[in-house]
Amino acid sequence: MKSIELPPAELLWELFQYNPLTGNLHWNIQVGCHQPGDLVGTKPSAHLKRRYKRVKVNGQECSQHRIVWKWVTGKDPEGIIEHVQDDGFDNRFWRLKDSTCRQNNI
Repeated sequence: MKSIELPPAELLWELFQYNPLTGNLHWNIQVGCHQPGDLVGTKPSAHLKRRYKRVKVNGQECSQHRIVWKWVTGKDPEGIIEHVQDDGFDNRFWRLKDSTCRQNNI
């Protein structure tokens, strides 16, 4: 399964501020009803069965952990971004790992 291509890092840096201590993204600019400084996204309701926070960028829904990876490194992940401690809502960079599909399934 091929991952969706992420927006350019420059756009992500313009849109978001990243807090490395919490792993949270905050809006840098006003987007719709979101004001600068507002938290980006929320944990989905339990009935949705999603394991990750998501956000729409240019009309395309992206996983926040992939956005964080590119925001920090400036590069698209080479493989799958894995949550090291298996908490899909913890997007602190030091808890994320770029791995292949094979490594992720071990």
